[in-house]
Amino acid sequence: MPNINSLEIDTSTMGSVETSRQFTVNGEIGAKFTLIAIQDNTAKFYDFETQTFEDGHSNNSNLTVEMNSTVYNGAITFPASTAATFTIKLLTVGDTEVNDINRFAISKSITKLYSNATVTFTLGATAADNYTTFPTVTTTGGIFDSNLVTVDLTATNVSNDSYGFGLRLTDTSDISDGYFYFQETEAVVDNPAGDGADSNIVTVASVANIGVGMILTYYKASTAPENNAGSAVGTTTVIAIDTDAKSITFSQVVGFDEGQTMTFRAYGSSAINTATGVLMSFPTVEISTPNSPLYKTVRTTSSSSTTINLIGTYGVAGGNHVHIKGPDVDNSSSSRVTSVSASSTAGSIVVESAQSLTAGVKLGFSGVHASVNFLGSILLQNYPQSNMTIYLDLDNIITVGAAS
Repeated sequence: MPNINSLEIDTSTMGSVETSRQFTVNGEIGAKFTLIAIQDNTAKFYDFETQTFEDGHSNNSNLTVEMNSTVYNGAITFPASTAATFTIKLLTVGDTEVNDINRFAISKSITKLYSNATVTFTLGATAADNYTTFPTVTTTGGIFDSNLVTVDLTATNVSNDSYGFGLRLTDTSDISDGYFYFQETEAVVDNPAGDGADSNIVTVASVANIGVGMILTYYKASTAPENNAGSAVGTTTVIAIDTDAKSITFSQVVGFDEGQTMTFRAYGSSAINTATGVLMSFPTVEISTPNSPLYKTVRTTSSSSTTINLIGTYGVAGGNHVHIKGPDVDNSSSSRVTSVSASSTAGSIVVESAQSLTAGVKLGFSGVHASVNFLGSILLQNYPQSNMTIYLDLDNIITVGAAS
């Protein structure tokens, strides 16, 4: 009674391009088997003569072999642009058996993607109203592709009376790995402790793209994690995931409301890889401030006054962070900008020490910027199975300006 010992084929997910997978059958001389390949949920069978998947079963759909050595090698070609799962089955013939619990068959399953995935790089900020629309850089590829992506992204302050108070750099060093994040959302299906009750476990519809170590940024809408009493619980991370039960265990007890959408973030390349399977590295990204320093023109002549009227104030921040300089500016004592009365063509600022300035004089403002640019290269060592977005977290780099 000859035996089949194994059927070996790479079962990792295939990209969208036509793909050939080698298979190997290990067994004893004289062992007989039939191999078939099926596109699941269709009537398509692999034709071993034409090497394509065809509608309906034919004689060419069965590869029947009597082994004349202990190894039999072959290949199956999977079509391009076909999103499907394929099943490869080995069935024993006659008195041949499989050397396994299942004595008469071996089955393998392979998934294939329809199209390549797009990775988008952009900026992210809580105070999004302070910025113009964030730019994006996109790259598209198959799951086995790699690419060095040039990222050139500029954060620009809006020009309006409500939020046009410039951007102040909190961190002027070059940007590194931990400033980038991937974000995923998932709704709470069940809180085992009760709706709204304090718990460190919830169940969800899917745990795809959620990994151990991710931060629970918001436990509902845009609210940071709180307990049932409404008190903040501090940094909350994912410490365990049960893929079968679709449950997530957290480092903190949170008052989870059923039906509410949670927001998770994975910061840095290692956490992103754990959550998504995508391996990328972030070489140094350089910061620059185009059109700095910021200049404004004095609108009316002033005499020993802390109020300076300007032809437009957008980009100037109050709060005693921004210094002024220019002809006749008295910097014998601190002359930082205390407050701003915003306007696109008029407006005024109040400074710490009185100034006597002539209309038409240009003033320079240091410590605030109208825009901040980020330029660098990101190495993608593989692409995801579906589209994803990677954000550069501006909240850790920029403090938006305010009127006072």
